[in-house]
Amino acid sequence: MRKSYAFALIAGSALAAPCAAQVTTLYSFSGATDGENPRAGLIFARGALFGTTGFGGTSQMGTVFKIDPASGAETVLHRFAGGADGANPFARLLYFGGALYGTSWGGGGTCGCGTVFKLDPSTGANTVLHVFARTDGAFPTAGLIVAGGALYGTTSQGGTRNAGMAFKIDPASDAFRVLHDFGGFGGRTPFAGLLYHAGALYGTAFAGGAKGDGVVFRMNLGGSAYTVLHSFAGADGSHPQAGLVSYAGALYGTTRRGGSMDVGTIFTIDPASRTERVLHNFSGTEGRVIESGLTMHGGLLYGTASFGGSDDMGTLYSLNPGGGTLSVLYNFAADNGILPNEVMFHGGTLYGTTDLSGANATYGTVFSMSP
Repeated sequence: MRKSYAFALIAGSALAAPCAAQVTTLYSFSGATDGENPRAGLIFARGALFGTTGFGGTSQMGTVFKIDPASGAETVLHRFAGGADGANPFARLLYFGGALYGTSWGGGGTCGCGTVFKLDPSTGANTVLHVFARTDGAFPTAGLIVAGGALYGTTSQGGTRNAGMAFKIDPASDAFRVLHDFGGFGGRTPFAGLLYHAGALYGTAFAGGAKGDGVVFRMNLGGSAYTVLHSFAGADGSHPQAGLVSYAGALYGTTRRGGSMDVGTIFTIDPASRTERVLHNFSGTEGRVIESGLTMHGGLLYGTASFGGSDDMGTLYSLNPGGGTLSVLYNFAADNGILPNEVMFHGGTLYGTTDLSGANATYGTVFSMSP
């Protein structure tokens, strides 16, 4: 799902307290061949940060890029050309077996429904492993995970009910298999990727379920024993757009809307008892419209809100999963990037991207912060 670009300030919104931590912009995209509008977070591999931009590049079809975290120097590894090459990578990359793996939202075959690709991080050579044909999935917005030597992912559409698919692909043989065809009470439209935890796959679906507000689900690696662990009902969150993280046997995630103010929540769920609990109801002051997932570091959960904060342009926050008040670490503003995406840690430093940046709200950034 694309983020809303209607980022005008809401009249009368409460102001968040000033934050001591400061974000450093490592790189600002120019909107040219270097790429524009990163829609996903970063990974660290081979001493560098790797990511994707949904647009920009030679054909305005997106890029795969590398950033030196010390100097901020950017190298474009691949510029997507559309068609058979794929187009518009909106997801985080996966580094596995010396290669980068990812999904493109568009391009591929005549359907233009997206691809799974493998990229050489040294040469930028792109190999398409699978082209979606709608019957086996369409328009993947999430990245891949690896479990037992195989790659797993989701598509936001496609299948018999056009409600999305979960799939498995062998990176050695390119053999592709549909694991689950979404729809109805079992959940619809999985925008997020999967989590491998305790021998099973877990994830979220944006819609469907008992109330139509989305679900948390579990299935085996072979796709069997699909189970809805929780159906959201509004007050406990609605429309989870991001995936899950695990910590100390529990699962943690975010919802885009719902909660006491209907602007998003942070929740936890016990996979054994299926008990869901809201850890935080966002109010707008410290963030609203929670489109990105969480990362765990030093016993704290870190995440971003797409909007809200002092300028209503997004926040970076932390929360103790055992309880306590959410802390706003940073309020984003037009001059240093807005619409922040998911964050990650390497060596005690937090790294992330913003979808947009600048006074004209264009292009995006790569940033770092030491919390």
